Amino acid sequence: MHANQIQENTVKEVNTLVFDIVGTLVDSVGTTNREMKEVFSNCGMDENLAQDVALEWGMKQGSFPEAIANGQQPWMLEDNMRRHTLESILKNRNISLKHDDFERLATVGRRFTPWPEASRQLNQLSSLITTAGLTNSGFTQIIEVCTRAELRWHALLSTQFARTI
Repeated sequence: MHANQIQENTVKEVNTLVFDIVGTLVDSVGTTNREMKEVFSNCGMDENLAQDVALEWGMKQGSFPEAIANGQQPWMLEDNMRRHTLESILKNRNISLKHDDFERLATVGRRFTPWPEASRQLNQLSSLITTAGLTNSGFTQIIEVCTRAELRWHALLSTQFARTI
């Protein structure tokens, strides 16, 4: 059997593609860094401080799911993890933000921007095969992200439904 025949037969056997969304189709790190810099700049704070806080926030946010899985933290939506982690970091660094600025950062996960071409390419794939999005994000959060990014799915699944990470 030739390589083309193997590839063609394999593709015919696939009936659904499941994608991770955050980080794969949308730029979570870039969006967070950009919004952090804007908020800190508007508050008269240094851009380097904004980068440091964003980096620490990303690292702590990344370790939170493990703490939940190990039973060290109760289960919570990713939005709440983001809020809790940011609040802790700002308090430890003695940084005070206005309510609106804090809310903008705490809800950044609802505004993650798509990678270039992600929407167009997903829509093309969706016309050929069933596509499903799978995420650790809360369902409401990921619906907002997908709506803004124009990411269309046949199915959208969140670990929220199983209360797991």
